[in-house]
Amino acid sequence: MNKVRNSLLILGAVFCVAGASYLVVLESACLPVQPPKSNTQVLGRLPSVINEASGLIASVQNPGLLWMHNDSGDSARLFGIQSNGDLVVELSFPTIRAVDWEDIALDRATGHIYIGDIGDNFSIRKTKQVYRFKEPKITPKTPRQLAVTAVDTLTFKYPDGRRDAEALFVHNGDLIVISKRDSVPRVYQLPLNFSNISNDTRVATALGTVAYHVHTGTDRIVAGDAQGDRIVLRSSTRVLVWPNREALLNDPPDSFDYAIEPQGESLALDSQGVYTVSECCNSKNPPIYYTRWP
Repeated sequence: MNKVRNSLLILGAVFCVAGASYLVVLESACLPVQPPKSNTQVLGRLPSVINEASGLIASVQNPGLLWMHNDSGDSARLFGIQSNGDLVVELSFPTIRAVDWEDIALDRATGHIYIGDIGDNFSIRKTKQVYRFKEPKITPKTPRQLAVTAVDTLTFKYPDGRRDAEALFVHNGDLIVISKRDSVPRVYQLPLNFSNISNDTRVATALGTVAYHVHTGTDRIVAGDAQGDRIVLRSSTRVLVWPNREALLNDPPDSFDYAIEPQGESLALDSQGVYTVSECCNSKNPPIYYTRWP
């Protein structure tokens, strides 16, 4: 079933209807766009094939390339685009499924990309999957469509119940998942190195909770990334910054000033700043924003 994304006017606020490939659920508010800040620029606009942007990372192997995927309802594929929005390559994954892909992460040390099939709006999935593959080097001779078959799969569950999550990132040798629907988001750790073992379900390690209280109806953790020790999470209304993992668990965050978008659910870091993109409400070619660190 294709994902439904309509706008509803309820009590003077606009809400988005969202759902995984097997369900439909009311999601968080589509906030009005606020104009870009002085340190924010529009790099370009997404190609039409990315009509519900969810996961986003900035490549190291291919400088200037962004990897993105759509939210649930799409096939198992990633898009490599230039920062101005030009589509360069589409990666398909014929050996895996896309149930509810929500975020992607990059291990800058090894060049592996991790795809988080971690969405679970109604907490009905007993297990979740993370897929790992080696980022390809993209050259002018690379075909526009490229199939990736060498993919490792990690099947996991949480130690404390079923969770919905939309934030996945690599931090200091660990894969980190942040829950979405808890008023105090929970932090889990998974291994970076794993192989295909079909009957092996790993149990994620609970590290604690994020030192930030969200309003679960309108302001949830929907993306995350890390650069060095720094950890950055995106909620529906704020970009939150911590200097390290200990601070994430214990100290209130700094707030990063950026252009608020309607249901912005994508965030990626590079050494100079933050990329953000909206996925809301059948947006047509939403802008790619880049905000430099202050």
